[in-house]
Amino acid sequence: MEFDAMYLWAAIPLALINLSLILYCLIDWLKRNEFKLMDKWAWLAIFVFIQFIGPILYIILIKNNDDH
Repeated sequence: MEFDAMYLWAAIPLALINLSLILYCLIDWLKRNEFKLMDKWAWLAIFVFIQFIGPILYIILIKNNDDH
């Protein structure tokens, strides 16, 4: 089975989106002192190790539920 270059070109945008989400969450995580639902370090593990779903969960559960 040969590797088709088309698959690589399809994977590059997905990888860039994933890295951008992780970077966005990491910057917010570094600035934030208080977290709801879980410990600060647990959130780091979630958005770094659970690809795509982790950063989206972080954004939905933490960023969108800010009181300010």
